[in-house]
Amino acid sequence: MAANNTTLDEISYARPDIIQWWVSEGGQPMDENMIHRYFCESPFFDWSTKNGLFMQQAAVNFDMHTLSRNRKAFEDALRNARGVEYMIVGEPQLVADKTQAAQGAKTGIWTIRKQDRQTTSADRYLRPPGVILDGEWELTTLGTYFIVGENVFQAPSVADVVSNRLLAATASINQFFELASGLPRYNPSMGYTYLPVPTRQTTSNPLSNPSPSQSREGSLAPNADAMSIRSGSIQPDAPPDTSAPTTEVQDSRLLENSLWMAFQYGDEYIDENPLIGEPGQFKFAATTTAISKRRAEQEEAEAKLRAKKDTALASQGSLQKAEKASSPPAVFSESKASSKAEKGTKEERRTSKMGEKIKRRKSRPGASSLSPATPIGPSTPNAATPAP
Repeated sequence: MAANNTTLDEISYARPDIIQWWVSEGGQPMDENMIHRYFCESPFFDWSTKNGLFMQQAAVNFDMHTLSRNRKAFEDALRNARGVEYMIVGEPQLVADKTQAAQGAKTGIWTIRKQDRQTTSADRYLRPPGVILDGEWELTTLGTYFIVGENVFQAPSVADVVSNRLLAATASINQFFELASGLPRYNPSMGYTYLPVPTRQTTSNPLSNPSPSQSREGSLAPNADAMSIRSGSIQPDAPPDTSAPTTEVQDSRLLENSLWMAFQYGDEYIDENPLIGEPGQFKFAATTTAISKRRAEQEEAEAKLRAKKDTALASQGSLQKAEKASSPPAVFSESKASSKAEKGTKEERRTSKMGEKIKRRKSRPGASSLSPATPIGPSTPNAATPAP
């Protein structure tokens, strides 16, 4: 029997010596007539059930001993009485490999159910949920067990499975919060940040960074004061700290990058043809022909869009060239406009209020000067006498 502090659904049971005894009695290892007797030796068996009562009678009664070695007769006897019992409800099936299945290879898995057998109640509304009807009997499941090869297991309940999953999720969330609690940092100038800033730590080593009083070679400037030398105020510059970031900073950055990628690409599939289905029955979402057709359609659509953009750019360039050729240069247009404006101003000056042009008066020559247009003759008062 298992220890009291050990959970039954966390252990397995095997008894090879019982299998050897059964083979020595002329039976086949782990055949259907051996399952009940093999299971009654496990720590999962309850001797207060009908199976335990029949096995105890088989130890002193030859007829019950013969009955316990025949599965069909033993289970018929269990069905004729009320109470808690163990019944085989699942037998080994053929393996998935067709070659081995043709040779008769089976999985070797037996399913045993612990159930309470009671007569059918007259009022069906008083029947509790989960009750199985078997003719005139009501069967209430109390537990399920599996025999895989020589090992016996107890199937966990739905409540145990759900609680285990919730416990695993809670533990993961607690670990996440413990890791995220050390990320935020507050600085009055920058506010809240979520990555620790690496601090530069410099250690003073008297051997690697001596004072001027201890070392005079290559540690002072040319015009250093004697007082400065004695006081040790002049020291060489410390080498910059080129140490790599700490492991904590790298882990924080990796966590931030992982969260960013999860938020951005969490709903996308990398595969062009993803798998669908359940484990053991996976299949591709589309065939190779459909993938090739979809790829060709995408390439054709991209080519059409590219051609449309090239056509639009070509037409826009031709329109710009035509506009440049039709419009004259700005220099010639401005010069012509200025010349027309000057001509208009001169015409306005020459035109009178009635629209007639004013005749230009010629200037008369003065007494001391002569007009260059006036010919000089003898009749002219100021004409000089020609030389004889």
